[in-house]
Amino acid sequence: MENIYKKLVTNFSAIKGFDGWMIAKAEFNILNKDINIETNNIKILKQQRNYCTIISKIIDNDMEYTLVAYLVKPKPCHTCNSANARNNCSYLFTLKYTKEDIRQFVYDLGDYNYIHQTDMPVVPGFLVLWDIIKKLFLGIGKYTIVFKNPAFANEVIDVFQINDCEFQLILSERGIVYGESVYSRRS
Repeated sequence: MENIYKKLVTNFSAIKGFDGWMIAKAEFNILNKDINIETNNIKILKQQRNYCTIISKIIDNDMEYTLVAYLVKPKPCHTCNSANARNNCSYLFTLKYTKEDIRQFVYDLGDYNYIHQTDMPVVPGFLVLWDIIKKLFLGIGKYTIVFKNPAFANEVIDVFQINDCEFQLILSERGIVYGESVYSRRS
């Protein structure tokens, strides 16, 4: 499944004109399919001046894999209170990415967005989503992550479980919410 995920992400590099934009939300779907016609495509579903929805799809071995990205032009970070996540949720694990981790991921996938190339690169949202799927894999279904603020190289991202299928990601050193993740089971 990792190779399929990488192909889905790599497809996004074929879409031009979104340098500097960031992922506001990403969904990874795994569905059963009755047909076994191998397809690999990407298309823009909706585009406006400050946001865009793009889908990448692969059908392989009777399974349909889709990765949907909701892109926005970045805005300044807004802080919020992360005490609720720390007090009312269960800590699961920590994610942390070095400049080299980011460089290797974007190199492997052909992502040349300059926000991942600076001295203090932004952690790619697809990298975080993939690591969450690997660590929390709950089966066939829809994995969604909504990003609230950017994370940068070497920042600690603590993952907390709110309930069986909701998770919150906290940038602990800054004390702000990085994102929220939801899993929806599909048959």
